[in-house]
Amino acid sequence: MDIEPKRGNGKATWSLILGIAAFISLVALAIGLALNQSWLMDNDNGSWLILPLTALFGGGTATLIGSFGWIDVRRGRTDAGLREAQFGSILGGIAATRTP
Repeated sequence: MDIEPKRGNGKATWSLILGIAAFISLVALAIGLALNQSWLMDNDNGSWLILPLTALFGGGTATLIGSFGWIDVRRGRTDAGLREAQFGSILGGIAATRTP
């Protein structure tokens, strides 16, 4: 009986990191808009676009990578990272779909 060691799930870890970053960007944008912050509202050079674009593209990427990590766990390629992949996908999906 040959027991092969299973690898860690790097996709799930990256999905979680990107999902958290996208969600934080979305929360920072919402707080800035709610409190009418001057650094966000009075800037004509377009630097305010960093937050929604980070939330949109980071969230979409986290959702995609997290789903790949989730599939790897379900197919048995690795035995670690199911919760990270799930949370990364969910946070990324929330950030990507709720971007104003």
